Amino acid sequence: MAEEFGGEWRVKDAAGQTLTVMTPFHRLALAARNSAFQSKELKPKDVESVLKGSEGTLAFRVTLRGGSRPTSPASTRRRCSRAPRR
Repeated sequence: MAEEFGGEWRVKDAAGQTLTVMTPFHRLALAARNSAFQSKELKPKDVESVLKGSEGTLAFRVTLRGGSRPTSPASTRRRCSRAPRR
């Protein structure tokens, strides 16, 4: 069951490259998980903060596999522009 949960939000190809859609619910679930690992309670204000911070957006986590050519982290990091809030 754990592997199937979120399967529609995660794609992996034969080369091991993955794409995960980070919905607001997914971010909230990760915040709750991290809080539990730290033996801390996720408070209502924390929930509101996570949901407000990701309101109206979808984030993507992508893992790409490639050659062994080293690159600096600054050159591989790209930030997507957000759509205007309504």
